[in-house]
Amino acid sequence: MQARLDELYDKIDAAQEEIAELQARIDFLIAQKISSDNVYKYLLYFDKLYDKFTDKEKKTFLGSFVEKIEIYPTEIPNGRILKRIQFRFPLFYEGEEIIGLSWDNETTLECMCLLTKFA
Repeated sequence: MQARLDELYDKIDAAQEEIAELQARIDFLIAQKISSDNVYKYLLYFDKLYDKFTDKEKKTFLGSFVEKIEIYPTEIPNGRILKRIQFRFPLFYEGEEIIGLSWDNETTLECMCLLTKFA
């Protein structure tokens, strides 16, 4: 009977540890989330705030807007180093809603054809 009771306590402890880990993850995600109201406030006072930021604060601030930046592995002839920027939220650019900007020159075109033989 004691062995079964100990086993149940072990399961309870494991469940409580898992709950604590998940709660910590949730708290971290909530802390990292930036609401649209906060973004709007940041943009209103951007010119005043940005000059007062330390380098670490600037990096954190810009990281809240940018999801991923891709750069070319080697220098390309026109001197461009950025390949793609992906944002954390959609933007309007040239009349379209976009999530990222790409300067990659590689473009692909897919074409599908249905060929039928008539007898």
